[in-house]
Amino acid sequence: MEVELVDSNGTFRNNDSQLLGVREEIVMQYKSYHTLHVRIPQDDFRRVTSRRQQYEYNGIDGTPYTLGLTIPEKANWFRGEIEIMRIGKDEGINVSHYLDNPNQPISGTNLKTRKWSINPNWHYCDYIRTRSDETFDNKEDLLVHFLNKIQASSTNWRWKNTGVGINKNIRHSNKRHLEEDIYECDRELVQSLIFDANVTNIFTSSKLWKFDKNESKIIEMYGALMAFIATRSGLTRWIEFPDDHQNHHRNGNNEYEPPVDAYATESLWYQRAVERYESDPNSFVYSVPINAGGKSGTRVTATRAVFVTKHGRKAPVAVVGIQFDHQTWSDRFLEITGTCIEGRDCKKTCTNAEFDCYVLDDNGFILITTKKQEDTGKFFGEVDGMVMEMLVNSDVYKRVRVYDFQASCPQPLSFTSPANFLFTPFYHLKWFLSWILTHLVYIALNWNLVLADGTTFISKNLKIKFRYFFFWL
Repeated sequence: MEVELVDSNGTFRNNDSQLLGVREEIVMQYKSYHTLHVRIPQDDFRRVTSRRQQYEYNGIDGTPYTLGLTIPEKANWFRGEIEIMRIGKDEGINVSHYLDNPNQPISGTNLKTRKWSINPNWHYCDYIRTRSDETFDNKEDLLVHFLNKIQASSTNWRWKNTGVGINKNIRHSNKRHLEEDIYECDRELVQSLIFDANVTNIFTSSKLWKFDKNESKIIEMYGALMAFIATRSGLTRWIEFPDDHQNHHRNGNNEYEPPVDAYATESLWYQRAVERYESDPNSFVYSVPINAGGKSGTRVTATRAVFVTKHGRKAPVAVVGIQFDHQTWSDRFLEITGTCIEGRDCKKTCTNAEFDCYVLDDNGFILITTKKQEDTGKFFGEVDGMVMEMLVNSDVYKRVRVYDFQASCPQPLSFTSPANFLFTPFYHLKWFLSWILTHLVYIALNWNLVLADGTTFISKNLKIKFRYFFFWL
């Protein structure tokens, strides 16, 4: 609670009475429930959203700790699962076909045919210890392996096997070996994933994306490169326009990488689409990478959240989106907005060189600019602070202050040493020159030589006493 930012007009570290009350109850290990209107920083404090959050907490007996849980006030969870049945025994179907096309087998050299991915940070099924030497290149291969293993099981599948599984009774040997594989599967997560795979299976159907000439022309005109869907179970599916684009997704090790972020549910475009649904469910959220200006191949992502309604409650289940080539998309936008309506004389358009036009997103970041392409993805306040201030004063944007209470200001480290200066030949030369200069000054002051009108004379009445010092330079 120390780092929560209450949505109010207070100053830095404002002592909100309700926040202080919640904090005190947590320290005193009370069992309670509260709702606060807070500001949630996003994208490393570049953006901020405001929402009501629920806080529920209770003290842990026998300890000085309190366990708390925080969720959005309007957060609802839709749960859909498909029970995975054994093939040939329980009349189950091969659920892996919901993911991979059975007519296009996946191999290490043919990964481009796979058009889905799962969140690599989530644990669907993992081996703890295994008898086999088989390795898996990615999480997707491991998941398909377990799905096939579950459906081929001769007995009811155990979703978790964490027993010791070690047998030492090997004839004439002291070696230890595993009698069974030790693994762990999240049943709820895996069956939710299969449910989403079944629902979204049509997304990769060739009939769905079979376009005629006019539709293909529109796709090319707007620079559409890919359509995708990301579900709350961590499944992401995509289709590219045209299909030969997928040959280019290789990393530095020449390994295939999905064209969509595998951490979809944790991505900014996913979170912004879900947040935007509350205010305008029919709108799309557009975003470009931060400081994307001047980079080739920049894409603009348009996303929209999908909610389901049950018993009067809504819950997010997925986010759908399209990616465009930024240059083609921006050119088309300026072309359309620069076209005059029939019967009207348009003298002020963005195609006019005397105007600098900008298209900003809901947080004030530049999507399109006609001035400097290098400004794409920057915060508009950095480019033209005066105009941004006018937009704030005109209530187009609202200034929201956020503070990072966990930030640190590291002090510069000193690399000096108390050791003596290294006696090098240059140091001796510097000392010698300093000695000569000091003695020359001494001689000049001692004899008090004065040059005037070409005559040199010595003043015997003036005596000067001085003390000179040596300094280590």
